[in-house]
Amino acid sequence: MTLQAFSTNFNCCKSLEYSTIVGAFNYMMTDTGERALQPLSPLNYFYFLPTEKNRLLDEQVNILRGFIQKLLEEARIKMKQLNNNLSPKNEDGNARTKISLVDRLVVAHDNGDSPGGIKGSYIADQVLIDVVSTLLIASYDTTSTTLAFALYILANHPDIQEKCLEEVIYCPGC
Repeated sequence: MTLQAFSTNFNCCKSLEYSTIVGAFNYMMTDTGERALQPLSPLNYFYFLPTEKNRLLDEQVNILRGFIQKLLEEARIKMKQLNNNLSPKNEDGNARTKISLVDRLVVAHDNGDSPGGIKGSYIADQVLIDVVSTLLIASYDTTSTTLAFALYILANHPDIQEKCLEEVIYCPGC
């Protein structure tokens, strides 16, 4: 089992320990949840104040942003090798390397299809990093909530749980 997003393996299921990226992401999600539980605390709104909590959050955000920047650079190299061809097949009709969402975003961005038509600038790259961060966080939150709820429902219905287990074990045609 692997944890993947944007066609990237986060290597956290081999040793059951967080990778640096997963640790940063987990810290950010936990911090956000803790701040939401204390809505009246002014320190939870002023991220620019030089508190220990804000400093740690900044470190984790920078780790995640650096990782996403690396993903974008790798996607640029890959798409340059493919001449920005987003087709899932080569000219001879054979399947090629998978094209991920990040690959598609990079091609759109670098072709000037980004908001305002800003092509290849530092500001536009920061916007692209923000978009990918938002997609990563949104997909994590919705997926984890859905899986937790599904497991909760299965735990409360052992008869259905048994049918699901049988289907997994005796899957015809798998």
